[in-house]
Amino acid sequence: MITKDQLKHLSKLSKIDLTENEFETYTKQIEKIIKYLDKLDEISFEENNPSLLLLSFKKLSELREDTIIEPTLNIDKIAKNLKDKFVRGPVMS
Repeated sequence: MITKDQLKHLSKLSKIDLTENEFETYTKQIEKIIKYLDKLDEISFEENNPSLLLLSFKKLSELREDTIIEPTLNIDKIAKNLKDKFVRGPVMS
């Protein structure tokens, strides 16, 4: 799957210093991740698989109520920073 040399190359590109022990550990972990992703690739999303479709929808009773919250911001505090309906932020250096 992934070799130690490939992982060394990736760590060099990303400027991450890894110890030999970390190379061994991460190589094994990445191989497990790739195997899991291969299993996910095997799942069919075609035709008759309604259970997957139902998982993505919530019941109407599970949705939250939309509530309107009135702003509590005091406009006088920011009025000095208003310019043409925009608020000026602090100068960044």
